[in-house]
Amino acid sequence: MKLKDQLKASNYIGYVNINTIANADGIWPLEFTCRFGYPGAAICETLHAEGWDALFKRLISRESLAFATHPGFAVGVLLTVPSFPQGDRYGEMSKGLPVLFRAQPSAEDWRHMHFSDMEMSNGQLLTGGELGALMIVAGRGETVELAQERAYARCRNVVVPGLRYRTDIGDRFLKRDRALLRQWGLWP
Repeated sequence: MKLKDQLKASNYIGYVNINTIANADGIWPLEFTCRFGYPGAAICETLHAEGWDALFKRLISRESLAFATHPGFAVGVLLTVPSFPQGDRYGEMSKGLPVLFRAQPSAEDWRHMHFSDMEMSNGQLLTGGELGALMIVAGRGETVELAQERAYARCRNVVVPGLRYRTDIGDRFLKRDRALLRQWGLWP
C-alpha cells in the first residue's frame, strides 16, 4: 500500500475506507476517507465477527490490527419516509410516526438494523431526527443472493406509514457486474 509509510509515520490509528471502481483495466481508487461513511460502515459491520468497540480497543492499544470476519457477502438497504431526501417538510409529513414490526425481530435481526432518524418515546420507536432516513437494514449470507434475501426479509418486517426503500439493491451485480468481473479476471 503506497500510504502505509505515511500513515505509520503520522502515528495514525483508526478506520480507513477506500472506495473503488473496477473496469477491464483493473481496480481504481475513487475516494479515501478516515471517517465512517453512511451507510458503508453499517453494512461493513454486518461482516464483523465483533463490534466496532472491540475493534477500536485493539487498534488503540495496538494489540492487533487483525480482526475476524464472517465469510460471505453483505447487502444493506436504506429505509426512509417522506420527505427524504429533502428535510424541509419532514416535520409535518413523517416525524413522530410509530415504527412497528410484523413479527418480533430476533436477536440476529436487531444486530442487522442500524437506526438513524429514530427515537424511543414511552417504550415506542418513532420516526425522529431531521431527514427521514430511518435505518440501514442489512443481510449477510454465503452468497450475494442469500445476503439480499435476508436483508429484504428484514425490510418487509418493518411497518411505518409511508415507508419506502429500493428493492433492487444487488440486482445489477447479480445480472451483469459479477459476469463482468469474471471476464476481467477480478472474480473467481
